[in-house]
Amino acid sequence: MLLLFPTEIGIDKKHLPWLTIGVALIIALIYFSFQIHESDKINKVVDFYHSSGLQENESDLFQRYLETPTAKQYYNERPLQEDAKSLEIYYRIFDKNFRKFVSRQLESEQPSSSEAQEKIQKWFYSSQNLKTKINDIPSYRFGAYVSESFNISIFTHMFLHSGVEHLFFNLVFLVLFGLGVERLFGRTKWLIIYCVSGALGAVLFTLLEGKPYMPLVGASGAISGLMGAYIAYYGTQRIQFLVWLGFYFNHFKLPALAILGYWILKELFYQLTDLESNVAYLAHLGGLMTGGFLGFLLKPGKKNLQQESKLQNSFGYQKHYKEALEHIRQLNIEHARKCLNQALKLNPKHAESIKSLYNLEKVNPKSEHYKSVVNQVLSFDLINQQIDSLVLEIVESSIGKHINIKDLNIDAFFGLLHGLLRNDRLQKSTPLVENAKKDFAQHPKLPELLFHWSITLAKRNQIRAASIELNYLANYYGETEFGKNAKTHLEKWKGSENK
Repeated sequence: MLLLFPTEIGIDKKHLPWLTIGVALIIALIYFSFQIHESDKINKVVDFYHSSGLQENESDLFQRYLETPTAKQYYNERPLQEDAKSLEIYYRIFDKNFRKFVSRQLESEQPSSSEAQEKIQKWFYSSQNLKTKINDIPSYRFGAYVSESFNISIFTHMFLHSGVEHLFFNLVFLVLFGLGVERLFGRTKWLIIYCVSGALGAVLFTLLEGKPYMPLVGASGAISGLMGAYIAYYGTQRIQFLVWLGFYFNHFKLPALAILGYWILKELFYQLTDLESNVAYLAHLGGLMTGGFLGFLLKPGKKNLQQESKLQNSFGYQKHYKEALEHIRQLNIEHARKCLNQALKLNPKHAESIKSLYNLEKVNPKSEHYKSVVNQVLSFDLINQQIDSLVLEIVESSIGKHINIKDLNIDAFFGLLHGLLRNDRLQKSTPLVENAKKDFAQHPKLPELLFHWSITLAKRNQIRAASIELNYLANYYGETEFGKNAKTHLEKWKGSENK
């Protein structure tokens, strides 16, 4: 079987899918708390049906029921031979329409003797006991039936499952698709998509294929809705999918809507060909189409485009970074460089990408790629100390050798200076500042750089050096904001000395 899982969105540790996790835990808790012993309860109900006399009393009545128009539409293609007696017993017990038929017959009976009256009362009492025992089985009490398509069961059925295997695979798909939908749409819309898709999937199944003796249980319709919404969010965009066929699996970028079409056609194909299965393909189909529609309807509008872009970037850079590492492992340097630059474009603060790019380029320090990455490293988040080791390495191995101050932009120079000051490299910083006064004399950011440089010197008790720099700033850039701040600081210091 060909399986397709979208992998465009991964798990973000800062925004864990708590709703998805919570619903999965609730479903698991319901099964292991209330459903784990359902088969034993069903056997006890069957035993009671035999021992209570209902089996003998209702044999002829069931044959009369099979002749009614209501029964014919469900049993017309399922003849009941003598060798299928156990199956007939099951129908008698769990067919809700037949149980109603029995109740109506008992209410209309006019016993001719006290003995007949006693028999009817015992029959009625046993029938009520049977109903109570059936209602003690969660699947038969809260599952969705054809005759009850529009009651609370269209919601409760999606929290029940027929067995451990059914539960396991549904929980896997719930987590795989739920975490993406929760990140894309938010928790409120996630809940709307899940519940509405599950409900309408149940309605479609019960109306077209439901049986009065077989309740619909399982979260498949609701999960199919999450699948449809996930795909509808991206529309015609090509997104990342894990393609799994037998022992082969790989990642491919495929058009989202094409995959939605494939899923719908697959469910239709199985609905038409897998006639002996108990899988509710129509519930899947109804959930998929409902989820797809709701995905288009509830997709964030223009006001949320910026947030949407950030969301996509937050996962996209990780994908490019992982691809870059794979290219590096294969010594495919050009592709690795492109992937790392793309990762940094999506997330300029990703320290691992900038480190990998620097290590990639430093093998050829005379290249333009190396000069570019040095500027990127030094311009990296100025308050980020994760790359200080790279800054110090660049100072020791490249500044004044392969890289001149003129090769740096002002942001890179500013970052270089901050990195040196953070690591108490004042001696190396002083000549760099003097070079900046020449090379960046007309740059609007130079006054800010000189002011911060002066304050840093003052904090390290280099008052005389700080005064010299502030005087320089006040004299040459006195009309700027930082030049005025320099004058204010100098006046304060003079006032303190006079005291």
